[in-house]
Amino acid sequence: ITGSRSTLTRTINVYVTNIDIVKYDPTNDAMKVYYNNIDTWKEDESTFETTMRSNFDTYQCKCSENESNCGIGISYTNTNGSTTWCDDPNGYNTNETGNVKVYTYDLANTTHGSTPVTYAKATNGMIYNLIPNKVYYWESENDSTKNGYVMFTSERRFIEAGDVANVRDLGGLPVDTNADGIIDGYTKYERLYRGARLRTTSSVTELNNLNISEELDLRGNQNENKLTNYQYYEIQNYIIDKETHLNNYNITRGGVTKAMDDIIANSSNSIYFHCKIGTDRTGTLAYILEGLLGVPDEDKLRDYELSFFSGLINRHRYNDTQPGSSVSSDKRFKWMHLNLFPSNEAIYNWYMAGSTSETRDADKQRIEQFKTAMIDYLN
Repeated sequence: ITGSRSTLTRTINVYVTNIDIVKYDPTNDAMKVYYNNIDTWKEDESTFETTMRSNFDTYQCKCSENESNCGIGISYTNTNGSTTWCDDPNGYNTNETGNVKVYTYDLANTTHGSTPVTYAKATNGMIYNLIPNKVYYWESENDSTKNGYVMFTSERRFIEAGDVANVRDLGGLPVDTNADGIIDGYTKYERLYRGARLRTTSSVTELNNLNISEELDLRGNQNENKLTNYQYYEIQNYIIDKETHLNNYNITRGGVTKAMDDIIANSSNSIYFHCKIGTDRTGTLAYILEGLLGVPDEDKLRDYELSFFSGLINRHRYNDTQPGSSVSSDKRFKWMHLNLFPSNEAIYNWYMAGSTSETRDADKQRIEQFKTAMIDYLN
């Protein structure tokens, strides 16, 4: 496989079978337009906001600047004339009117699993939330003779999670652990998820179905709907430089450590971390964790910007002049990226700046253990 940012080699076992595997891209129309224009800021930052706003006007995926909770309940009309949420992926239509069961499929032995995968959201013949580039077998709950095989091919694993907005799996991101321009592997699926707050009791059910074992609330302890294993660890966003904002630095670094430690602690742990709308504090934590893993700059930026799809166009942080935020106009994501975290090395140095002579070796080991827990290395 040849990557767009570097050259990499991945070993793929190909098995000749007589089954018809449908390859399906669940990326919705607005997201596809977004991916085609996401690099605009590189060429001219001054036109980035205008370009992206125009794209979202086309898909009616925006909210008024006066909406205090912009990002919840924003929809657009797709090319089929139906309305969908901005950040929801398309579902694969099996053309069955009832529910279907979804199983993992073993191409080598041409067998499927004995138990349906619970993370597959499969209702009314539509299938969501499959892990990209894996083959699945589905069959009708009412008639096992109606079945098929499908593989999702999206760049990211976008999650359809009912009333929980802005949800995505941080798996599948390329990593360059030694910054030599060569991709060394990819982040593992089903370990780290990011998104917005849990709004209702059905939010809890949606995340439980994804087999998420821990909720990490970055706002601090909240009296809202919670997963059984609810943890809170407040962090700050953007203004987290150690020299002039030491308290913000310590709080945020502690949140980074908490997330790494919880992933390292158990190979089956999966964490859903969030703030209110899943952009500022959530985006900051994701950016730092991805940087420590070695995710290339372009991919970290892409992940940050994907929060557009909760209708967050008017709370966009890349341009310094966006309204609706308590963060000062010159101290938002753009400032953090350009001045504090211009490289993964800078992110590593930012974290290690909080080490002491007694903790330095342990902190270095923590980062390496986090990589081991989160990266599938290429052969």
